Amino acid sequence: MVPPEERTAAVLIGGYEAGPQQTLLDSMEIFGCDGDQSRRLASAPYNNYLMAATYMEDGSYLMICGGTVCNGSCTYADQCYEWSPQNMQWNPSSNMNRRRFAFILPQLPLKDSADSTTYPVALGYREISEMFNPTDNSWSDYESVPDRRWTSLDCLVYFQDIIYHLADEGLMSIDPTTWDLATLTTEVPEEEMGLHTCAGTMIGNSPGIFTQSGNFFNFSSDTWETFAPPPTQTDRSNQNSMWSFRGRPTIFGAPYCNALNDCYYSQIIQYVHENDEWVLLGEMRDPRRFHAMVEVPEEFCNTLDIISTTSTTPR
Repeated sequence: MVPPEERTAAVLIGGYEAGPQQTLLDSMEIFGCDGDQSRRLASAPYNNYLMAATYMEDGSYLMICGGTVCNGSCTYADQCYEWSPQNMQWNPSSNMNRRRFAFILPQLPLKDSADSTTYPVALGYREISEMFNPTDNSWSDYESVPDRRWTSLDCLVYFQDIIYHLADEGLMSIDPTTWDLATLTTEVPEEEMGLHTCAGTMIGNSPGIFTQSGNFFNFSSDTWETFAPPPTQTDRSNQNSMWSFRGRPTIFGAPYCNALNDCYYSQIIQYVHENDEWVLLGEMRDPRRFHAMVEVPEEFCNTLDIISTTSTTPR
């Protein structure tokens, strides 16, 4: 988890244009390098939604994979692309072994290994997860999920080196170093579930899972607690928009409706436990939902700032 005081940024990629037009987006933007402003970075390499993204630990590039597009019938993607902040270009990477959407791409260590090196793992939608090795640019089968419930569109979170799965049946966890499964609770508040409808976070000194309705499962007490819900309650049309950002639950795509009742899912709001309230951080350049998000460190912003002095990248 990133400390709240650390200057990080959020890269937002693809998804749907979350306004009256409801079209697929091919844009990419970054929030957090310029205070409460968002800047466009580039076009996305392909038009999909429910993709997954990760940022390589060595800072060399970020990766985007998978996703879907539905136009009468749905097609699912297996392709992956890499984007380097040094040259600001997308380059094709190796395709995954399976087409998938609505999944996560955490960086996990090798199971039963003393090596602390981590690798991106595509987890979700399919029963078999797979790991990417950047050394030889290849994907290989990794581990099977515990049961088919882990392939449904429920919330998946990687938090404090543990994988969590929140569904109507309960909250479960997997230790990726052993792939041991544990059930934390079978009692779950009634609310809509989706891939990014919860986030791992600290509330005070207690770690836990926070949902987009303001419910928090406290790992310290093994109980659910209730805090302030977002000012505009999210619904099924706006799922897949919550992540932990700078250590706090954050919705990238809270709705704003104008006088004509045209609604744009453009606001970025964050839960602040000290005051039990949601605060407005800023707005996305392009209203979007069902997009990918990846948190990047301050060095990423610094690289962009250096490059922008010699380029015409829109800000």
